[in-house]
Amino acid sequence: TGVVKIKNSKGREIEVRRTRTLKIRLRSFVNYMYLTAHETTIFGEVIKFWSPDTLWGRVHSNDQIAIRERPVFYGIVSSCADDFWHGPGYNPLFVNYDPLFNVPPVLVPDDATKVRACAGASGLTFDGHGTHVHRVVFNGNGGVNVFKFEIGAPATDTLVFHSGPLYDAAMFVYGPMELMGRVHGTVTVGASEDIRLIDNIWYADSGPGGVIDSNTTNVLGIVSEGNIIVANTPANGRNNSAQGTDIYINGGMVALGESFTFEDQNDVWELYQGPYPDERGSIRLWGSVVQARRGYVHRSNHNGTGYDKD
Repeated sequence: TGVVKIKNSKGREIEVRRTRTLKIRLRSFVNYMYLTAHETTIFGEVIKFWSPDTLWGRVHSNDQIAIRERPVFYGIVSSCADDFWHGPGYNPLFVNYDPLFNVPPVLVPDDATKVRACAGASGLTFDGHGTHVHRVVFNGNGGVNVFKFEIGAPATDTLVFHSGPLYDAAMFVYGPMELMGRVHGTVTVGASEDIRLIDNIWYADSGPGGVIDSNTTNVLGIVSEGNIIVANTPANGRNNSAQGTDIYINGGMVALGESFTFEDQNDVWELYQGPYPDERGSIRLWGSVVQARRGYVHRSNHNGTGYDKD
């Protein structure tokens, strides 16, 4: 507010005030399409953006972003570091904005306390007791089913919960979760351990390619206190896309414990060894990824294993 006292034409003192209000919203982890706290794996491996990657929204890392070849960025890219890590063939394309460096870090929560509390208040908590996994299947207007079976055993149709579409709700699993289906409603699902995406998880009104209608009222949050993992299933491109390919994801994913990554990476120490190559398609994400530590979604193993990003 600015105040000044002046005299009018009749010599009378008057006070003039002008007030302007500036509203400031602090940017949090929910304002990014792709946000990472640490860019390297727990083994110190540098994970890079590369030519098959196209990112449309805002990207940020509290660490140094690694780039090789020519990934394409349409949104703002920012980093707390003073430059990118320049890998082989470094030639990124920034379509609309120049990258930003030396920006302040974006804080990421340590756990899913709020999701646990909301789920508890709604009576939507499920405990695996360290022995069982819960499979959450959304069925569009048909609502949601939750199945339960022993860890390591074949999946069963043992139904432990059914509901119509959930609105302004949270659901939390103590233990591991499997997730898939067409979401109708506004819901956040969380787990204390890893969440495996066993097939597409997208909105009931999503169009071809998982593209969200701008008028959609559906909202999904996926919050893991471990990893969020694209499972190596036939629907997700198992065995070099032998039966299916790609995975469509709508919603905001938050991997608080570790990473957004994929299953069975054909490392030499793994029991599973897929074909040569083992390319499973693309991750078609219309939403966001927040992760404590950058995770692989593609490897050079077996002459190429995993997914491109769109």
